[in-house]
Amino acid sequence: MTGLERLQFIEALCNRVRDDVILKTVFMPEDWEGWELREYIVKQFDKTRLTVDHKGKRYKDFQNEILVNGAL
Repeated sequence: MTGLERLQFIEALCNRVRDDVILKTVFMPEDWEGWELREYIVKQFDKTRLTVDHKGKRYKDFQNEILVNGAL
């Protein structure tokens, strides 16, 4: 994936989650504060995850990249 393709993918994913969350704000309890909203947003992003083989080499390489090179 090229740098431009990564950027486009990230923008599309974030925009989709943002739009879904904004549409659902009318159903959220009035007393929700920042932590509830953050948790809700995290759950919305979690819904976009694909099933991943957490024992596979590619996933282990991904985890190693984050740990060793501070990719996140």
